[in-house]
Formats: sequence, C-alpha cells, structure tokens
Amino acid sequence: MKKLFCLAVLVCAVLLNAAVIGERADKPLAITGIDHIDEQNVLLHAYMERTKGNSYSVKPWTDTISLPPDLIEQGFRLIRRDIISKEGTFWMLDEDMEGFGYTCVLVMTLPESLGGKPVKIKMDFLASKTPDETEKLPQPQITSPVNNGVVKFRTPDYYPVFSYTGTGTVYRMLMNGHNGDEVIHRVLYAPSTRELSYKSTVDGCSYEVLVQQADNTLRWSEPARVSFKIVWGFRECTWCNGEGKVRCDRCYGSGQIYQYGTPSGYVKCETCNGTGKVECRWCWGQGWTYK
Repeated sequence: MKKLFCLAVLVCAVLLNAAVIGERADKPLAITGIDHIDEQNVLLHAYMERTKGNSYSVKPWTDTISLPPDLIEQGFRLIRRDIISKEGTFWMLDEDMEGFGYTCVLVMTLPESLGGKPVKIKMDFLASKTPDETEKLPQPQITSPVNNGVVKFRTPDYYPVFSYTGTGTVYRMLMNGHNGDEVIHRVLYAPSTRELSYKSTVDGCSYEVLVQQADNTLRWSEPARVSFKIVWGFRECTWCNGEGKVRCDRCYGSGQIYQYGTPSGYVKCETCNGTGKVECRWCWGQGWTYK
C-alpha cells in the first residue's frame, strides 16, 4: 500500500512539473492581432513571454517580427513602436525597426534563483502607407576630444569621452575601426567609449563614431558622425619592456644575497625585498614613456 501511495505521489509530481513547464514555455515575439484604423494606417498588436536565461544564465536573446506579406504588398511600413506593458527583470540592449520588420535584443538581469522574473511584454506597432518623414528626431551634435581629426592618447589609462546633444535619448553609438577597407575592430552598442583604449585600438588607424537618438516610440534621428585617427602619445618602456620593474643589480634577480654565518648562507635581499626586481628608473615604474 505504501509503495502504491509513493508511486501515486511521484506520478502527480511529474504531471505537475510538466504542467508548470508547459505554462512557462517561451513565447517568442509574435503578432497577436491587427486593427485597421483607416485605409492608410494599421495597428498591429504583439506579445512575447520569455524565460530563456532565467534559470541558469543571463545570456541575451533576439526576437524579430515582420509585417505580414499582404500588408507589405499594399505598401505599408512600420513607423512607430509603443510598449503597452512589460513585466520581468530585463534590459533592452538594442532595438531596430526598418520599415518591414522589428528586432530587439534583451537580457535577463537576474537568474530566477536570485529573484529574477520571466519577461512579458505587450507592444503595439503602427504601420502606414504614408510614413511622415517629419517624425524623425533632429540630428544630434557630437562634441569630442578630436583635434584636427586626431585623438591622441596621453597615457595608457586615458579614455576619450564623446558627448552628444539633441532631442530624445541617445540610443546607440557605433564605433568602427578601419585599416584601409578592412574592418579590424568590433562595433560597440553603448553610450560610452570606455572600451576605446590603447589596448583595443591600433596606432595610426582611422575610426568613426556614429550616434543616433530615439525616443520611446523608436523615432530615429539622422546619424551624426565624427571620424578621427588614433595616435598614441606614449610608448612602452624599452628598458623594462612595459613591466615597470627590472632585475635587481644587488642580488642579480635571485632575491637573496650571500651572508657568512647564517644557517643557509643566504638572506633576503633588502634592496628588492626578496622579489628579485626593483622599480625601473627609466620610466619610474610606469611601464611607459612619452614619445
């Protein structure tokens, strides 16, 4: 009798778990309804429910929708996105709306074990046959440390900061590194250039920063661009090879010196404190010198 009871409990647990998994299954972004406002405008309703990355990781994922083929044939284009409601712990890393489709990249900010909740988002998209070009935001203005087309790194811990002004919120900054026609560096999607450092750039290479703005309905501004060339104003110290330290001349790098009368015959070198290296006097321990 006890075995039958345990078996029944096990079966119920399996069924309950299956039901929970079924309820929590991912629902990618999809169009749930279409309202025809008039001959020129259509409103599309969309919904997504995501648990991806909620249990064990916080990896981003991408959702995409497209205008139905019949609306595309009639000449409709997406011109506006409104978020009607949203739930869950997430960041919207990127969004893009290009006439016939919409793409968003999201990431869970917390796993479920730390209080994270599934993402649930309702969106409305306005599609029109006569998109109003005046809906675009004004072009932002970029102010930067570019001097005669050059950004000069003064020290290894220097980060150039590009600022920009205009209506709306700065939504993306694209940064491309070029060596001739070959793109040699990644594109950054961020309103910050902290990754633009001497470690991630190449001396003498040309770069371009592109800034666009968007408001809450994904109205876009015309892109503003600034091009420049990276020039390092310093070089790695050739005496210590950038390490900032050189071999101790007193102990010849061993960290200990001979002393008569001690049990081992050696004691710790006081000049280098037993490390075998001392501060480079050429760069004073910085590892770099000005050009």
